[in-house]
Amino acid sequence: MSRRDAVEQTPELVFPHTYKVRVIDEIPNVDPYRVFRFVGKGRTVDEPAVLVRFTPERSPTWTGSFVHGYGSPPAMSGIYSWYRPSDVLIVEGGQGYVIDVNEPQKCEPIPEFPITALIQDLATGLNVIADFNRVAAYDASGRRWSLRVSADGVDMTLKEGQIIAHGCSLPDKSITSVIDLRTGQVISDRSS
Repeated sequence: MSRRDAVEQTPELVFPHTYKVRVIDEIPNVDPYRVFRFVGKGRTVDEPAVLVRFTPERSPTWTGSFVHGYGSPPAMSGIYSWYRPSDVLIVEGGQGYVIDVNEPQKCEPIPEFPITALIQDLATGLNVIADFNRVAAYDASGRRWSLRVSADGVDMTLKEGQIIAHGCSLPDKSITSVIDLRTGQVISDRSS
């Protein structure tokens, strides 16, 4: 079953990349054996999935079937370039997968779940990911920093080298954290 509507139609390929990628409606008959299935924790291969076709510069074309991770918003979905030109980040229903398009069996799940926000910053080479409680920054070496900023829900923006993270603390207070993008140091916390 295709979930074409779940993944954004236009991939966000901010970082240099060595592949073409597109969402498709069905698995092509020409290569039924070049299909790789990506199933998040607690999910099964029989659940609805989005189909994504990859055409790497240096290896055969293949199709990825990505099972939907989290059943409702604010979990996000999308296709994003990653640091190494052969890597792609697929987020489907908040479940994130970093995949080398030349060796799709080498998949690294993103531990933040469900992914609710993503900021890609080409200037620093960082991908910043948020889930319900945490904000984490990734670079070419992996996770650079991670911190808890909310009891429930995180929305974030990037402004002048700082992450502005909005969330909730208990009971029923909103909290805004200003975080240094490069170091993960909290510059200020404000609750209301």
